[in-house]
Amino acid sequence: MGKPKSLGHFLLAGAALALVALAPSLASAQTPAAKIGAGRKECGAAAQTQRVALLIGNGGYDGADWDGLANAPNDVERLCGVFAKAGFRVIRLVDVDAVTARRAVEEFATLSAAADTALIYYAGHGFEFGGENYLVPVDAPRLASKNGLAEHFLPLDALMGAARAKRFNLFFLDACRSFDAVVELTDLDPGGRDGAVSTIGLPRGGKGVVFYSTVKGSPALDDAPPEADAISPFAAAIAKYSATPGLELDQYLKIVARDVEERTRPVIDPAQYPVRYGQFREDFFLMPLEAGSPDDSVASPGAPAPQRPRARTGAIRSAPGALLMAMPQTVNLLAGYTLDRLGTEDEPYLVADLLTKASVPALVSAAQANNDPVAQYLLGYMFEFGVGVPRDLAAARTWLERSAAQGHPAGELELGYYLRAHAPEEAARARELYEMAAAQDYAKAKSHLGDLLIVEARGERDPVKVAALKERARSLFQQAADKGHPFAMFALGAHIGDAATASAMLDALAAKGNREGDHWLCELAYFRNDLASADAVRHCMRGASGGFAGSQFLQARRYADGLGVPRSPREADYWARLALSHKELDPGRRAVLASIVLPERATP
Repeated sequence: MGKPKSLGHFLLAGAALALVALAPSLASAQTPAAKIGAGRKECGAAAQTQRVALLIGNGGYDGADWDGLANAPNDVERLCGVFAKAGFRVIRLVDVDAVTARRAVEEFATLSAAADTALIYYAGHGFEFGGENYLVPVDAPRLASKNGLAEHFLPLDALMGAARAKRFNLFFLDACRSFDAVVELTDLDPGGRDGAVSTIGLPRGGKGVVFYSTVKGSPALDDAPPEADAISPFAAAIAKYSATPGLELDQYLKIVARDVEERTRPVIDPAQYPVRYGQFREDFFLMPLEAGSPDDSVASPGAPAPQRPRARTGAIRSAPGALLMAMPQTVNLLAGYTLDRLGTEDEPYLVADLLTKASVPALVSAAQANNDPVAQYLLGYMFEFGVGVPRDLAAARTWLERSAAQGHPAGELELGYYLRAHAPEEAARARELYEMAAAQDYAKAKSHLGDLLIVEARGERDPVKVAALKERARSLFQQAADKGHPFAMFALGAHIGDAATASAMLDALAAKGNREGDHWLCELAYFRNDLASADAVRHCMRGASGGFAGSQFLQARRYADGLGVPRSPREADYWARLALSHKELDPGRRAVLASIVLPERATP
């Protein structure tokens, strides 16, 4: 069993455009060679200047004032090697006091200013007061005055401001964010404007990316199986996926979040789920493609595939791993990619899971030498969206054509999706591909085809045809929902009007701890104009806490309008900022949130 972190065990890793300037007291820079504390260790090449990282792990607090954090040094030690392999020059410090912390920040500000990418990681206690976030050095007192905070604690903005890299600065935060008393202020007026001491919140000002190990109001674990009493589940997930070349940051954050949820589900309910804050426009890779890129043959699938899928009489019921008898290792890797799994799990998670077990060249060998349609489908997706390989639409289409030509429904559906997105003049063929994939009982295809039929029904004037389109869509949604596809469950309620069936199926999914069920129940409440209900309050909170952009958007709306919760501009601002951090957020919803976000440094 893992144990919850007692107070504010706090992790931070920095990179995403410089945020806030250093406080005046930290303005004078030290030379990079200065000694900045006991327990210092450097990982990576000392001459490396393009990628730099600062890791601080505070666990050895005086038990009389602060609870000790056994895993903070372990987290730092594990990630020191991980980030060094990713090309960072890493400075690791353990158990630093206030003076050492300030000196470290000053030194790192100098190093990062000359770097292309900067990363900062802090592990220890933290809290928020008066709209400012503070980190806790090991010599900080438990009792302090409001005016003494800057003397005894390190402002989070100051640490973030030390990340001054020219291209990218990234921040991760692993902290208990439950509402425990972290520090006691001797001169606090409970009814005053500053309010009470609270959990670490969102930094204000500037641009950047912060990845929190858990949502506000929830605990984080020091350890969880299978690495009990050694490393936090958040640090373990970071370490696992940081070594995957070509995993773009947006996808990386989603995959790490799901991994943490899976690690902690056996230990706490609801499971711990990380959330991100901040926006970034360009792609960023912790492990660049150059560190493990495939050879030139990856984008050259060989002979061109037929331009139309061939006819076939039998349906493919599982991933054809049997085609890979010449490559036993790859056979074992792809054998688990059955149609049931491919039909209900999103591609980013499928690909990320595969890339932790196999190299891109191995996947290419399976796709090319062994003509495996699952490998071809996965490679097509990877090239279409730039996951693990450089984005290349021509290569994506070639691989998807080869998979579809063999009659595999995953390849057919993904090719249809590709054509609708990149070749609208081939819409008729895309529709045909959807039909062919759905005919093989492929859940995703039935959901996509049903959604397409609903769109067609909206543009149809003949009542008889409208009824026929909706009835077929209903049947497809029901079949996909029966196979476990969450969107199909939602569609039964939102597009067909069968709210009772949709709610029952999604409730069952949510009861198993799957927050996608909560998310779609929240969206369903929105479609039914029922966001103020008690069920909506519960499901929207769980969906938003599970990192779903749509649920976070609806949480912002609920707090902005007082739907089922007390109206709170501050809470609405919090959820709006988290929702805006997602690239996939609908433009219309993004525009709505622009009116909800509070001005910088505003205190409502």
